[in-house]
Amino acid sequence: MHLNVIKRVLISVTDKKGIVDFARELNNFGVEILSTGGRRRSCETAV
Repeated sequence: MHLNVIKRVLISVTDKKGIVDFARELNNFGVEILSTGGRRRSCETAV
């Protein structure tokens, strides 16, 4: 079975609870995180 590797994600949510932990885990797997505005800044400072 062939699994696709996720290299990049776009994060866009309305309920931001837990987003920093989620972004941190994605970063631990080497995933590039794309986001805009305040969410981007929150995710960048988390990782």
